[in-house]
Amino acid sequence: MTLDVVPSAPSSGFNYVLKRSSSSIKVWNSQTKGAAWLDANSETNLTLSTTPMTVWVENPNGGTADLELQVQNDSSAVVGSDKIYFYPFTSIIAGISGEDWWFLGGNYLDNGMYDIATNLYGLGYDVHYYDEDEVEQDGGVAYSEITNAIQTRGVTEVGIYGHSHGGGSAFYIAERLDSNRVSIGTFNIKVTAYVDAISNEGMTDYDPETNLPPATAYHANYFETNSATDILVGYLHGEAVSGANVNLNVNTTAWGTALGHTTIDASTNVHSLVIERITGNINR
Repeated sequence: MTLDVVPSAPSSGFNYVLKRSSSSIKVWNSQTKGAAWLDANSETNLTLSTTPMTVWVENPNGGTADLELQVQNDSSAVVGSDKIYFYPFTSIIAGISGEDWWFLGGNYLDNGMYDIATNLYGLGYDVHYYDEDEVEQDGGVAYSEITNAIQTRGVTEVGIYGHSHGGGSAFYIAERLDSNRVSIGTFNIKVTAYVDAISNEGMTDYDPETNLPPATAYHANYFETNSATDILVGYLHGEAVSGANVNLNVNTTAWGTALGHTTIDASTNVHSLVIERITGNINR
């Protein structure tokens, strides 16, 4: 968070005090946790050599807390203040890229699922983004992050979405979560989404992913069948998923007639639809 005060240095007889209401949050002077300003102590006097000043706040074990910047006089009376409220996430969202074809110089951050992730992050969601190679049939690091959030941070709601093989990976993550839920803890898979999903049993798996993610409360499926316009002619395209709440062939829309497998992920219309379905079905 950023502390911005005017004047940047307190006048004679006044002090700037940073104060927390609960030990659930900790405050550091750097992103790498160089020195803790609020750790065992719950308030500290600040010397603002520059303004604005950035401080880093973490909430490692959950819980709520206020962080307040106060102006106090020599008698410790508060003459001015501002406060921000911190609360724990109740949900976690995993976004999975399609194949980045790293051997051709690809970058998984170039996939449109990353744009969805950044938008969700900006809306205040705890979203984690992964290369599909990291999360194939065993769920990989995404599965581990989700289970850790459930077991250590009190998270009870899960969302998963992905493009191409990332859609296949989304299915496998949901499948493993559902299979192991007794050992994981209490949670619900609130929303899942496919963008031209391809089954992910390996890099050369070209079959559409048509399985509904197990135990999902809401599933949105956006796909294309217009592979003739795509560089991967005749190979990669999604299909309808039985039981999905939304099945949309984007080639039937005015804005998606020309979309193919390698362009559907970049469509801002698809981004908006996925974001709308996710935010409408899961809490922060």
